[in-house]
Amino acid sequence: MICDEAFMSSALDVPIKGDQTYPVSTPAVEHQYDEDQNKWLRMVNLELCDRADLSSLMSNINFLQKLASVRLYCGATDYEPKEIDACLCLPTKIELIGTRIIFSYQLSPFGSVYDLLHQHSRPLDETSIAILFSRAVYCLAQLHSRGVLHRNLSTKHLLVNEARKEDSSNELAIQLCGLGSLTQFPLSCNILRNDLPPIHVSWRGWKLWYDKSMGSVSHPTAWYSPEMIGQDFVGYSWPSDIHSLGWILYELCTKNEPYVGLSPIQVVLEKLTNDKAPEIADDLEAKGYSNELIRVFQACVCRNPGKRPTANQLLHTPWVQRGWRTPLKRSLFI
Repeated sequence: MICDEAFMSSALDVPIKGDQTYPVSTPAVEHQYDEDQNKWLRMVNLELCDRADLSSLMSNINFLQKLASVRLYCGATDYEPKEIDACLCLPTKIELIGTRIIFSYQLSPFGSVYDLLHQHSRPLDETSIAILFSRAVYCLAQLHSRGVLHRNLSTKHLLVNEARKEDSSNELAIQLCGLGSLTQFPLSCNILRNDLPPIHVSWRGWKLWYDKSMGSVSHPTAWYSPEMIGQDFVGYSWPSDIHSLGWILYELCTKNEPYVGLSPIQVVLEKLTNDKAPEIADDLEAKGYSNELIRVFQACVCRNPGKRPTANQLLHTPWVQRGWRTPLKRSLFI
């Protein structure tokens, strides 16, 4: 399975209860803001994690350390900053205090792309959509170039921060967060695999139960590809992240999350049995979006993973390139 989500398995085993709430074990995560140090803290209570959770948590910490230029838990720094540092929102520090592991992150004054979409009533114009989407594609291309799958892309996990270039004081940059789902994948491997580690959710801090009062909120699986959510013997690979990019583009255009308001079992069934792409493409065309944007969306969410473009191929399409060449200015967030 891709997730250790008890309610999903229960819903599949007992379909008649698919719309009911399935409480999961008490989340092991708390979040706090440290206003004095301008930090956001994610605190994992190890006493609420079982052996499998602890193993996956330690693996994730080690994996983040390999990606970072800075020693996250001992203060030493490498002399050569890595290109990927600008693309990932890595913790500035990881420390063990008592029975809790605390991840410290620098607060962003701009929030996430999700915040941008929902703090203004007006829709984004296509130029702004291309600017934001192209930077998400670039970050994913950098991640894939290092043999890493993200597996949990959405606008909530696109953080907006100051650009690190010295000559771009007015420019912003996109960073990928939600890094608890990262997994290594061999660069030379182009086949689908079903032996990738599951996404352990107890230390992620997700709200995993389905509640109809949530209204416009979607379950995390809404961004997963059909082959990833299928949990079968076929497996998944790089194209799964590309599929998630397609739904990010959908969010940017509509300001709506995909499969909104559906229970986990309903998302699973929709993903596996119903191709919504043609209907959405017609809707985007009716709203006046260009054929180039629509073709990018259709390519990303294609049900056949072998026909989806790679992140690098997507980055070099003309529509994405125009967005990439246009600076991401602060004015977009005003």
